[in-house]
Amino acid sequence: VNYCDAQGLACYVPSGLYKMNGSAVIMPDTVDMYGDGMFSSIIWDTNGSGRTMFRNINGAGTKVALSFRDLGFRGSFPTVGWQPMIFCDYYPVIRALNCRFEDIGGMAVNCEGAGRVHIEGCEFERVNKDQVRFRSAQDVTIIGNSFKASDDDSIALHQADYVIATGKIRERITITGNVFE
Repeated sequence: VNYCDAQGLACYVPSGLYKMNGSAVIMPDTVDMYGDGMFSSIIWDTNGSGRTMFRNINGAGTKVALSFRDLGFRGSFPTVGWQPMIFCDYYPVIRALNCRFEDIGGMAVNCEGAGRVHIEGCEFERVNKDQVRFRSAQDVTIIGNSFKASDDDSIALHQADYVIATGKIRERITITGNVFE
């Protein structure tokens, strides 16, 4: 991921099952990570601790965009914890398109202070905590996703004045065409 960022390239994850058992990947300020499909390019947390796999919670700085496309993310359910699979804050743009999140012991996606959020065509199944959670996101679009078997909120949108105290930031929310089971 860091090599791709340094070269200005998108990070391609070819078809395969990629087992991660170490520390979280610290995401750069701009990254477009994509694969061959949610059932083909799968990143699997085999640690069993319900930990965060992709992280960048530093201040805004030079962050530009974070994008995950056509990827599968698998956790170690039923391990219980609050730690999200993707925990990245203060990106002006955050996208998850055609991704699958399954067997997650904590949250699937948790981000604060995002400018524009777009979650589309994703599947969330057997996620122990919030499946999608954003605090103080200014422009949220959640379209055409499938939310199944959560022990908590499927979609959690919170106002957190301690992040962005600008008021009325909830006016640009679109949630449509999703399936909740």
